[in-house]
Amino acid sequence: YRFNTPRADGVPTYSIRCASSKDGGRTWTKPSIVAEAAGEGHGLWASFLHRTSKGSIQCYYDDEDTPNNQGFKNHQWITMKTLNRKTRRWAGPVTVSRTSTPNELARDGMCSICELTDTRYICVFESVSTSRRTPEDARPAVIRMVESKNAGRAWNWREGRPIVYEPAGLFMAFSPWTVRLESGNVLCVF
Repeated sequence: YRFNTPRADGVPTYSIRCASSKDGGRTWTKPSIVAEAAGEGHGLWASFLHRTSKGSIQCYYDDEDTPNNQGFKNHQWITMKTLNRKTRRWAGPVTVSRTSTPNELARDGMCSICELTDTRYICVFESVSTSRRTPEDARPAVIRMVESKNAGRAWNWREGRPIVYEPAGLFMAFSPWTVRLESGNVLCVF
């Protein structure tokens, strides 16, 4: 979950945290910190916890901190960390989705992960159109996708982030969710 709060000096702080329960939710462990950041434009949002078919725990989240630190002001990327079962610490990070240059705005987030095989994953997420703007100079929200062929250790964002759905006119597309059906087809709702 996200835990965002101001410090005593008013600077906003952001974190993604994870707690677990071994008794059906009656009691919970002290939360572990997946990621944390502080300052304007360094937000961490919209976590997605994924248990892989091999039993690993991966946490995906919207990340404004990493792009800001790398000179991509106003960008938001998707980042993933994996829980180390022995140390109970989060390893990574892995960049799941982003653009290659600061000139092409990325506001990627609200992701959903779907395993096609035990090593091939897709990530479907909200993004913005890079080709068109509304009359108010806003960028319409679209649904995009990236793929991993090694169980999430690397993603193909360098090859592009193809659009899954782009609404017409001023309409927007938000909050995608994916699931693999028994037939092998993937259903994406948004």
